[in-house]
Amino acid sequence: MPTTLEPRRAHRGRRRGKRRLRRRPVWHPEIPEGSVAVVTDVTRRFGTDLTVGHGELVVLLGRSGTAGTDLLRCLGGLDRPVPGTVQVTGSVATVFREPRLLPWRSVQDNVALALLGTRLQAVRREKARRVLEDVGLGDRRAAWPAGLTPDEAARAALARGLVSRPDLLLVDDPFAPLAAGDRRRLARTVRRLWERERPAVLVTTDDPAVARALGGRVVPLDPTLAPTPEAPEAPAPDAPEKEHPACP
Repeated sequence: MPTTLEPRRAHRGRRRGKRRLRRRPVWHPEIPEGSVAVVTDVTRRFGTDLTVGHGELVVLLGRSGTAGTDLLRCLGGLDRPVPGTVQVTGSVATVFREPRLLPWRSVQDNVALALLGTRLQAVRREKARRVLEDVGLGDRRAAWPAGLTPDEAARAALARGLVSRPDLLLVDDPFAPLAAGDRRRLARTVRRLWERERPAVLVTTDDPAVARALGGRVVPLDPTLAPTPEAPEAPAPDAPEKEHPACP
């Protein structure tokens, strides 16, 4: 019996090693100067080349199934493009389509989880408090995720992505489950924080109105959704400032 178990253990070790390798992106030092991410000849359910510069806001506009999510997974190291290469420099954070908040932790503690590398808990909580103020949830930091509206949950997830101040922020269409007005307000919040912090931001959405509110460079993954050229949407004068005081 010991003779039969030994090769099985070795085989399991090899399989675990392959899984870990599959979750890593292909890293290259030869990224063009001024760029934070480069995608070349990636054809896994999509075919595209893309370069995102440092501090640039790029919107991938396409319907669900046009592989914007796949591209973000490759850039975030959650998947591997075959064939093609993905090159990323600097730190990366991801805002998923679903908020993915831990229900047994408060909103502030959920945001602070992104700072586990910071030793002092008080420092983590203070940074989480500040970024929650920035996204309009300063008065909701002690709330439980189950008590949040969809808009508030999306803002908490955005705060968790921003709190570590990444070089590249990947935002995978958190606007989709929201009402039209909440979508545009969240998009304007993303743009305002991008203008202040200037990370590179890559956003996916299927809503041309969200793409206009975000501004930045639009890369249409679905030509039928290309937004009409116009200036970025200005904040509505009657926006519900009381609900989100930090929103534009």
